Amino acid sequence: MLFRSDAVVHTCHSADALQLRERLDVPHLSSLFFRKQSIAQWRDGTTGLDPSEVVFQIAGQELLGAIEPIATAGTKLGGGSAEAFEPIEERVEHLAARTRAWVDLRRVPNAEKRVALVYWDREMDKAGLMRGSATGMHLNAPRSLLAVAERMRRE
Repeated sequence: MLFRSDAVVHTCHSADALQLRERLDVPHLSSLFFRKQSIAQWRDGTTGLDPSEVVFQIAGQELLGAIEPIATAGTKLGGGSAEAFEPIEERVEHLAARTRAWVDLRRVPNAEKRVALVYWDREMDKAGLMRGSATGMHLNAPRSLLAVAERMRRE
């Protein structure tokens, strides 16, 4: 009997192929760890992860389909030390709860799900929003959102 997973939580930030993740057809959540700052600095700070950690752990994983990056471990000393990672208990519990929520959501029939599509650009007025924004690289965002909503309705 083959094992069938309901979700995958990535803790090592592998470079497995997107095709593998698509074939598994389950939510892929991302568990983050950090070394540049200590756990205490991270808790007390207002900037989140170091930019180099964002590129490595968030952007790269999003390109592979990972969702909900949640910091779950760090070091006591920070500064790039070679010490072992320490789990942040409440963050691990939060990641487990979010994973469970994604698994539960997949079991809800699509017709019973409620989705909000939010589109906003603080620099544009209402007429500008309806044309699409320059930050969308000349994409027609309103038309694209309507196409997404229509596909969601059909599926």
